[in-house]
Amino acid sequence: LAEPPTNAELAASMHLSESHFYYLCQRQFAMTPQQYVMQRRMRRAQYLLNNTNMPLAMVAEELGFAAASSFSRAYKNHYQQTPSNARRTLKSVL
Repeated sequence: LAEPPTNAELAASMHLSESHFYYLCQRQFAMTPQQYVMQRRMRRAQYLLNNTNMPLAMVAEELGFAAASSFSRAYKNHYQQTPSNARRTLKSVL
């Protein structure tokens, strides 16, 4: 997930055309391949935020984001809270 694969790379790895891969992904997961990859990246981000003390910039880098700000935007888009707030909320519960 550090370097998210393209649809073409994913399709090629399964010996499918890009369009057929896209169709199968839509049918199986009810989302595009890139939405599925982003979902997996966000789950990994959530795990890292909850279980490590890695700085946000390092989490962003591990997940393949060019900058911590783009990671924060993507995380907020997905979970409706910033990564910093998510981490703070977890620590206040513990």
